[in-house]
Amino acid sequence: MWSIGVITYILLVGYPPFNSKNIKTIYDKIRIGTVEYYEAEWSVLSTEALDFTNKLLQKNVKRRLTPAKALRHPWILNKESFEAEISPKVLKRLANFRSPAKLKKEIFHVLASNVKSETINQLNAYFNSLDKDKTGMIKIEHVLKKFEEMKFQSSRLQILKGLYDKSK
Repeated sequence: MWSIGVITYILLVGYPPFNSKNIKTIYDKIRIGTVEYYEAEWSVLSTEALDFTNKLLQKNVKRRLTPAKALRHPWILNKESFEAEISPKVLKRLANFRSPAKLKKEIFHVLASNVKSETINQLNAYFNSLDKDKTGMIKIEHVLKKFEEMKFQSSRLQILKGLYDKSK
C-alpha cells in the first residue's frame, strides 16, 4: 500500500515524495519516512486527495490504509474529484519526470522491497493485459486505449495523447 501512496503522490503533483538528485539521499528519506507536502502543489488539491495519500504513506504499517479501507476512501469513491485532481501542469511534469529506464528501475526496486508476492502476481497480470504484443513492454497506445475504456475524462485524455504525439 505504501508503494501505491508513492505512485499516487507522483500522479498528483508530478514528482516523488522522496526527492533528491542523489539516490542515497532518496533512500535515507524513505527510511526516515517524512513526506513533504509543498503548499504550492497540494493547496490546489482536495483534502480527500491529501488524506488518501498521507494515509498510504504512513511509515508505521499499522497506521497505513489497508487495501479494503483504501478502496472505500472518499477520494477513491468520488470519481469526479479524482479526475479533477490531475492538472495539465502535472501531466507535463510527468512527461519530463525522468528517463524511463531510471524510473522503471526505481519502481522495481520499491516494489521488490515492499510488495507481497500475491500483489506482484496481480500487477504482473495487469501488466500482461496491457502488453498486447507480448514484447515485455507496454506501448502508450495500449495505455491510452485502456484509459478510453475506463471513460477517463476526455480533456485529460487529449492532453496525454498530445504529450505522446510530441514525444514521437
